[in-house]
Amino acid sequence: MENSSEDPAKKTLARLNQLTSIATAGSSEAPNIFKTDEHYTLESTTDSTREIMLAEFQRRKRARMMTLPTDDYEVKALLRQLGHPICLFGEDKPDRRERLRKILSLMAEEEAHRILRREEPAVESQEDETTWYHEGSEALKSARIFIAQYSLPRAKERLLKAREQKNIPGQERAIRLQETHKWISTVTNFSSQIGDVRPVVYCDFSPDSKFIATAGWSGLCKIWSVPDCKLVKELRGHSVSACCVRFHPKYEENHMLIGSCDQEGRVKLWSMNEEKPLLDIDDCAPYRVSRLAFHPSGRFIAYTCFDCSWRLYDVEVKQEILYQEGHSKSVYDIAFQCDGSVALTGGLDAYGRVWDLRTGRCVMFLESHQRSILTVDFLPNGMRRCIYTLPAHNSLVSKVCIDTAHGGYLLTGSYDCTIKLWTNPGWQPLKTLQGHESKVMCASISPDGNWIASSSYDRTFKLWAPESPPHFSMLPMDYFWSLLLFVLSATVVIWQLSSTYRYIVKMTVYYSILSTASVFITIMALARPMNLRNFQMVRYVLYWVERLYQLKIIVRGASHLESSQPLIVVCNHQSSLDIIPMMRIWPERCAPLAKKSLKYMGFFGIASILCGCVFIDRFDKNNARKVISSTLKHIIEQKIKLWVFPEGTRNRDSGLLPFKKGAFYLAIQAQIPIVPVVFSSYRNFYSKLERRFDSGGLIIVEVLPPIDTTGSDENQVAVLAESTRLKMLETFSTISEEVSELAVQVIISVSPDDCKAVGFTPNLVCSSCSELSQYGLKELEPNCRQCCAKDELYDAINQVTFVKSEKPKEWPGFRVRYERGANPVIKLFNEKKEVVETLGIDKWNTDTIVEFLNERVEK
Repeated sequence: MENSSEDPAKKTLARLNQLTSIATAGSSEAPNIFKTDEHYTLESTTDSTREIMLAEFQRRKRARMMTLPTDDYEVKALLRQLGHPICLFGEDKPDRRERLRKILSLMAEEEAHRILRREEPAVESQEDETTWYHEGSEALKSARIFIAQYSLPRAKERLLKAREQKNIPGQERAIRLQETHKWISTVTNFSSQIGDVRPVVYCDFSPDSKFIATAGWSGLCKIWSVPDCKLVKELRGHSVSACCVRFHPKYEENHMLIGSCDQEGRVKLWSMNEEKPLLDIDDCAPYRVSRLAFHPSGRFIAYTCFDCSWRLYDVEVKQEILYQEGHSKSVYDIAFQCDGSVALTGGLDAYGRVWDLRTGRCVMFLESHQRSILTVDFLPNGMRRCIYTLPAHNSLVSKVCIDTAHGGYLLTGSYDCTIKLWTNPGWQPLKTLQGHESKVMCASISPDGNWIASSSYDRTFKLWAPESPPHFSMLPMDYFWSLLLFVLSATVVIWQLSSTYRYIVKMTVYYSILSTASVFITIMALARPMNLRNFQMVRYVLYWVERLYQLKIIVRGASHLESSQPLIVVCNHQSSLDIIPMMRIWPERCAPLAKKSLKYMGFFGIASILCGCVFIDRFDKNNARKVISSTLKHIIEQKIKLWVFPEGTRNRDSGLLPFKKGAFYLAIQAQIPIVPVVFSSYRNFYSKLERRFDSGGLIIVEVLPPIDTTGSDENQVAVLAESTRLKMLETFSTISEEVSELAVQVIISVSPDDCKAVGFTPNLVCSSCSELSQYGLKELEPNCRQCCAKDELYDAINQVTFVKSEKPKEWPGFRVRYERGANPVIKLFNEKKEVVETLGIDKWNTDTIVEFLNERVEK
C-alpha cells in the first residue's frame, strides 16, 4: 500500500537520475544503453498542416494590407480583368469587394500590386526606347512661331484678368454668380425651326451672335438669322452627310467665312458672298472628318479624322502643315484654348490629349473616361486635373460647352433628349431644358451669352433665351456706382421736396464744419494758448459758412464796437447760428462768456479754452460770483471786451427773455459801458420747430450806442438790465419787421449780355419790375428781377427814384441819384445840409411819395 501510494513523478525522476549517473560513469549496469562512435543523419520531418496554416496566415495578412477601390464599378472592372464573374447570386457590394480581396491575396504579391496599379505586364523590349523626331516643313516652323507670338500676349492678358478676379472679394463674386444662376433659371424655349429634311447634327453661332449655322445629314449647311430663325443662305457642296459647320472667329460683316466637313473626308471653306466654296480640302478622304475648329487667330483650321489622326491646315498658304497621330482609335472632336497655344482632342479610344501647338508635344494625357469621348471643350481658367465627374445623363453625352462670355455655367446635351445646365464651380444641376422629341445632337452658347441653340435628330434646331435680358456684364463695382447714382438722384429729389430733409442736412453739415474746424483750431492754437487773437481763425471759418449758406448779413452801427476801452457787449440769443453774425462783427480783444458745459464738448470745448473763453456755471451762484470777480479784474487790466448773452439760454420764440443780472452787475462794478447788439429774427429762413433752413437768409445786426454806467451803483442793476432789454426788444421788433417785409430771394446772377439778349436795358431798376403785372406781363417779373439794379435816391434836399418819368421836374432843385445795391429812401435836408426827415421806401407807392413831397417841398 505504501509503494502504490508513492508519487509516480518522483519515481520517474529518480529513475532518470539513476540512469544518467550510470551512463556517465560508463558502468555496465545501465540496462538497454549502447555507446558507439558512429554518426547517423536523421531525416527531417515536416508537419503539412502547420505549413498550410502559416500560408493562410500570410495570405490574410497580405489581404488586410491591400488597398482596394471603393467604387463598385472599378471592383467589377478588376474582376472582369481577372476573368472572374463580376456578380454572384445574393452578393452585395461589400461581399464583392471581399471576394476581389481574396482573389488578389491568392496571387503573387507583385502581380497583385501590378493589377491594382493598372499596369500592363512588363515586356522586354527588343530595342532601346528613344524619342525620335522627323524633320518638319518650313511652313510648320513658320506656323509654330506665329502661334507662339500670338498666344503669349493673350496668355499674359488672361492671367492678369485671372489675378484681378481673384482679388475681388468673395462676396462680390458670389453676387455675380447668383445673378448668373438667376438668369439660367429663367431660360425657356424661345423659338423652334425645322432645319433639314434629315437630322440636324451640328449648330454654331456667329461671332456677333446674329446668325446660327446648322449642318444636316442631307449634306446641306444653312445659315439662319437670330432670333427670327429665317433662312439667310444655303451652302450646297457636300454630296454626303455633313458632320460639322463652324464660323470663322474673325467676323467681317461683308466677308464672313464658314467651315464645314463631311463623312467622305472633305473640308470646305465658304464665304457668305459666294455660292461655291473658297477651299476644298480632301486630304482625309476616304476617312470621315467628324469635327473641325478654327484657331482663335483665324489662320488655321484643325479637323479630326477617323484614321486616328488630326490635321492642321494653314489657310494663308493653303497647305496642310501638320499630320498628328497619337490616338489608338478614331479622333472625334477637337477644341482650341482661348490663348491659341494648345489644342485638346478626344478620341473613340476613351482618351483625351492636350497638344502644345508651339512644340508639337502632347503635354497632358486624359484617361478618366471608360468609353469613347465624343465632345471636348476648355474651361476659361485651364484646369490641369480631373476635378469632378458628373453623372449627367441617362444616355451618351453628345455635346459639352462652357459659357465663355461669363464662365458661370456648363452646358451638356445628350441622346436622352435633354439639355442640362450646371453651375461653375460646384457643378450642381441648375436647369433641364426639355423640348426635343429625339436625341440632342449638338448645343451651343452664343458669344454674347444671351442665347442657347440646340440641334436634334428630330430635324429641328431650337433657340433658348431668358425671359428678361441678362445683366452679367455688370461687375461688382458697377453696383457701387449704380447705387451711388441712385442715392444722389434720390437726394436731389428729396432735397427739392422736403424742407425737413434740407434742415437736417444743413444742420448736420454746419455742426460737422464746426467740429472739424475745432480740431484744426485746437492744433494751431497750441502755439499761443489763451490768446484772444485765436478767434481770427474762427472768423475765417465762419466766413465761408456764411458764403456756403448764402446768408446776407447787414451790419449797422459797428463803429460802436471799435473802442479801445473795455466794454460789456450784451446780445440776444436765438440759436447756435448766432455765432455766424457774431463773428461778422467780432471786435478785437473780445472774449465770450459761455456756459461751463461747453468745456466738455470734445475738440470744440478745447478750442474754446485755447481761444480764451470765460466759462461760468449757471447753477452755482457762488462759483459764478468768483468767476465774475476774477473776470472783472482781468477786463480792467487788459482792457478786454466781454461778450455776454444776458438771456442765459436760447430763445426760439419772438421777443426777448428776461435778462440775467450778472453782466450788468459786472459793468457797474467796473464802471464800463454796455453796448447792446441785436440780431434780427431768423424766422425768414430758419425755424427749428418747423424744421426749416432755407438758403439766402437775411440777418440785420444793429449795434446800439453804448450805455454809460458811470456813477451807477449796485442798486440800479435791475433798472439798468430792464431798460437795456426794452431798448433791445424795440430794436429787435423793428429790424425783424424790416426783414420780414423785404423780399429775400436767391437771384441767379445773369451777365449784362444775357439781360440785353432778352430785351432788358442796362439801366433797368427793380422798382419797375413790380409794375409789369399792370400790363399783363407778370411772367416776366422773375427775369426782370435778375437783370435789375436796386434804385436809391439821395443827396442835397431829397432823394427818390422815378423810372422814365417827368415827375422830378415838378419840384425845383430836386435831384435824383442812382446807387446800385442801396435801398430807396427820401431824405429832407435843411439849409445847413442837415437831415431833417427821412422816408424809407420799403414798398414802392408813388402816391405816398408825391404826397410827402407836396407837403414838405415847394413846387
